[in-house]
Amino acid sequence: MTEQTNPTGVLPEILIVEDSPVEAELLRRCLDRAGYRVTVARNGEEGLQAALSRRPALIVSDINMPLMDGYQLCHAIKYDEALWNVPVILLTMLAEPEDILQAVSNGADGYIIKPFVESILLERIRALLATPLLRKRADERRSVKVEYDNKTFALAGSSQQILNLLLSVHENTFVQSRDLTRIQAQLNLLNESLDEQVRARTAELLAEKQNLVRVNRALRTLSACNVALVRAKTEKELFRTICRHIVEIGEHLFAGIFFSGAESLPSLVSCAGGDAIRQRLAELQHDPEYLRRCITHAALLARQTRVYNGGHNGAEYSTEKLAGLGIESALALPLINDDRFYGVLTVFSSTPEAFDAAETKLMEELAGDTAYGIVTLRTRAERDRALEGELRSAAELRRVLEQTITAIALTLEKRDAYSAGHQQRVAGLAAAIAAEMGLPPQQVEGVRFGALLHNIGTVGVPAEIINRPDKLSDLQFSLVKQHTQTGFEIVKDIPFPWPVAQMVLQHHERLDGSGYPQGLAGEQIILEARILAVADVLEAMTAYRPYRAALERDAALDMLTQARGIQFDSAVVDACLRVVKQNAE
Repeated sequence: MTEQTNPTGVLPEILIVEDSPVEAELLRRCLDRAGYRVTVARNGEEGLQAALSRRPALIVSDINMPLMDGYQLCHAIKYDEALWNVPVILLTMLAEPEDILQAVSNGADGYIIKPFVESILLERIRALLATPLLRKRADERRSVKVEYDNKTFALAGSSQQILNLLLSVHENTFVQSRDLTRIQAQLNLLNESLDEQVRARTAELLAEKQNLVRVNRALRTLSACNVALVRAKTEKELFRTICRHIVEIGEHLFAGIFFSGAESLPSLVSCAGGDAIRQRLAELQHDPEYLRRCITHAALLARQTRVYNGGHNGAEYSTEKLAGLGIESALALPLINDDRFYGVLTVFSSTPEAFDAAETKLMEELAGDTAYGIVTLRTRAERDRALEGELRSAAELRRVLEQTITAIALTLEKRDAYSAGHQQRVAGLAAAIAAEMGLPPQQVEGVRFGALLHNIGTVGVPAEIINRPDKLSDLQFSLVKQHTQTGFEIVKDIPFPWPVAQMVLQHHERLDGSGYPQGLAGEQIILEARILAVADVLEAMTAYRPYRAALERDAALDMLTQARGIQFDSAVVDACLRVVKQNAE
């Protein structure tokens, strides 16, 4: 199958034989632009048929093709009676001498290596068309044998044909060599440019890496110092830890914290770093000239960060007095919180230009955190001192309260000689029971205070009834029972931190509801009152009274056990039994 273009023009027709559609199209456009009529065949056999039928003025053929290659096509054309004088140009990727010799042997008139140069191809076509072939290849009698690469090639052809082919090879080779030279020169320039770009980019990447390492180090320092801010208990501990982290993690020579001393000159309060630097700074603490000009004092006066990265401002900061210590850079950061100045954090480094903008910003954040830490620790210390004072005041008030309550209890007992010490003993037993039950210390303390006041209401009972040696009448007993309500009325408006008033009111209530004054039952009775009831009853049963003898301890405990779960809380009774047993051992 062939394709033909027929532009309006007078130039001859050229047959293209090419199996690659892309290569064929490129070649067709080239010839089309030059004004030639073009026919395209897609393999050797198709090309031979097209040549026989169309009789083109010239054939341009690829070599490697299916069915019939370019050598075979060229041979068939040169030995055809009708086509022998049609010039054939082989256009191919093959560039070895062996390939060129093969082209000569098969009668090719031109040999151009891909990728072709358009001007060379068109000039070769023009030259071949301008010089018609005058002698048939079949009539050639001369034959030359050529040895190449251990192979023998028999070359038969006219001088004109061989000259045309060699000229095309020479032109093509010359142009390609020139192009290669030009390309090589461009490549050399490109390589030089790339080398320079690589060197520049490598330097940039190295600088970026160094910056990343520096920033990462600063971030790790900041993180460790933030942990110290949380854990430090004192300013001394905070300063020591922060300076140590700056030196060890931040890999700096020295870090120190300065406060404003005499005449507003910086005074070193904490530091970390080399002994030589610390010793030199200690000596310079007595050098007013240095203290007035050093970078620390500059930050102290300006309340702003000061940076020395080597260079012209060394004299400004008296760095000559630190010569020989390996200090190449310095950074002084004011410690400020809420516009209040506390001191200066100064850092020395052995690295030139160690404090760039990024690290300086992170160090300023660290200085701000340190200032906040100072505020926090001082506030905490003030709070602790205030709390300690409050605790002392509270302890003193509690001691006075306890003495007052004890005095009231003693006053009540003066009215009844037989109950002397009753409230104290009940208070001790009730507190022991509460502790045995696992109540918090604060609640145990409340039980003890409530027990000390549980009989305060007897102040309203006539003394002759309290001290009566005989059994009380119903009327007299009803007066005695009023002591719980009376006691409640006395203490109800006192703001105790415990339910003292309810303990006083309920200490005669019983679990089964048989008590007084309200006949409460079960959980209606507060726990403190249930504890007080057991302690009060046991102490009363084992104490002498004018109207009855004291019970033995075991007998009293038996009676208490019998009432367990009925009148008295089982858990309270069990705890009471354990307390009594422990005290007896």
